[in-house]
Amino acid sequence: MSFGLKVWDENGVVVLDSTKGIPKFLGSMVVSSSGSLVDSRLSGRLGWSLSRPASTGNTRTPYRASISGDTISWSGGNGATTILYGVY
Repeated sequence: MSFGLKVWDENGVVVLDSTKGIPKFLGSMVVSSSGSLVDSRLSGRLGWSLSRPASTGNTRTPYRASISGDTISWSGGNGATTILYGVY
């Protein structure tokens, strides 16, 4: 029997599974418009990201981040958002 933490998104897709490996934090950034960033440390690895409003009391929608290959992209928000990302 395995043990650990699993987190699913609203569509039932596993977005965090500590039974597959220990997550490694690579970086964070504050964004206020759609964009992308290339980080070669993401290449060939399973990436993860977390988005949250950049300040407490912020009622705006945070940008949603996604990772493909060595690129993390974000869009769909309206306000300063802190994005944290890493790999397993």
